[in-house]
This record gives sequence, C-alpha cells and structure tokens, in this order.
Amino acid sequence: PMPLTQIGNEAPNRIVIEVGRRDITDVSDLDKKLQNLKPSRVVVGGASASRYQGLEGGLNRTVIEYRFVKNNKTFRLMYQKANSLPADEEVFEKLVKSFSF
Repeated sequence: PMPLTQIGNEAPNRIVIEVGRRDITDVSDLDKKLQNLKPSRVVVGGASASRYQGLEGGLNRTVIEYRFVKNNKTFRLMYQKANSLPADEEVFEKLVKSFSF
C-alpha cells in the first residue's frame, strides 16, 4: 500500500521487481518518466504486458520497464543503468523470461 518512492532515484538499483495491489492505471506519477521511452506490447509469464525502453533524459541511463497485472497483482520489472552494456541488459531480459505463474 505504500509505494517505494526511492525507486527510480537511486543509482545502485540496477534491477527492481515491484509486486503490489496498486492499480496499473494508478501510476501516472511514474508515466512521466516513461514519456520518452519506446513502448511495445509483450507477454511475460503468460500475461499481456507493456514494455518500455530507452535512455532516460540526458543521464545516459538505459531504462527498461515491464508492467503487467496477473492474479490481481500489479508487477513492475525495472532495469536502469548508466552506460549500460548489452550483456547487462541480457541478464535482465533472462530474468523477465524466467517469470511463470
């Protein structure tokens, strides 16, 4: 019920998994961060998901975020890293592909 406001503000958080009962449409404060990222539709663990990827405003920080709802829970899988390498992003994508319900 209490969102972790520090998520997205702390550079050491390279991979964050957030699971809660917060409505997926109740993240408008977070949508501002995603405005410059490329959206796409994907499937994660059998659930339809939104995927966002790009560089975060002038910080040279790669951001990849998945959002979906499964079993009445909201999931956000987030990756962020300055000067990201393809190998780093691959680790995150493998984590995302490992999700099953």
